[in-house]
Amino acid sequence: MTSPKTRTALVLAGLATTGLLTACTSNSATTYTTRPTNLTAQDPADVYVQALTANADAGSMRQRVDGPGRHSDLRLSATECAGTITHDREGQFDITVIGTQAWARADTRAAASVGHRVPANRWIHAKTTHPLMRTLAGYCHREQFTNTVRLTPDLEQGPAIAGTPDSAVLISRDGPTTRYYITATSGRPRLLSTRSADGETTRNSDLGTPVNARPPHAADRAPRW
Repeated sequence: MTSPKTRTALVLAGLATTGLLTACTSNSATTYTTRPTNLTAQDPADVYVQALTANADAGSMRQRVDGPGRHSDLRLSATECAGTITHDREGQFDITVIGTQAWARADTRAAASVGHRVPANRWIHAKTTHPLMRTLAGYCHREQFTNTVRLTPDLEQGPAIAGTPDSAVLISRDGPTTRYYITATSGRPRLLSTRSADGETTRNSDLGTPVNARPPHAADRAPRW
């Protein structure tokens, strides 16, 4: 007889098919030095890596992603992640990651979408190597705080962000257009948001604000999972 964790792992393929547990991919990544903040006069690739480096150096941030049919709102650092992952049709997961430990909670619709093999409205706990937790934690992209080399897209310089000094919009030229919105009003270029051709928008805020993730209360956890 298989354990609840094993049975849950067997439904991950179905979850991925629905899109709820299809995490976005990330580039791999080099350390770059900062330069003056006249962004529109600089090489766009250099501005891009300056901004990614500054975001990583902040150590933590809030990252909200809104795309066709799915959304996430996560506070994250290199070692922590906490927030929500939502699919318009299949429901929502809450996720908390601390180091190699992860907790997840499905709402009623999310639990129903996998045949109630994940309990509704109760936290489950496993290591991040567990298939379910690994998939959910993939939304956190904690590697953006620790990777020091990034693949730089082919970029061209766009206009400054309207009404925002020391800013730039970088436009990708390889494949579908992605726009990167960068500002240096705080001294270093920082990546504020991206907007891709398929309508997905990623917004970064609260840079440097601690995540302070905490394990769920024992009373809110599912027994025997």
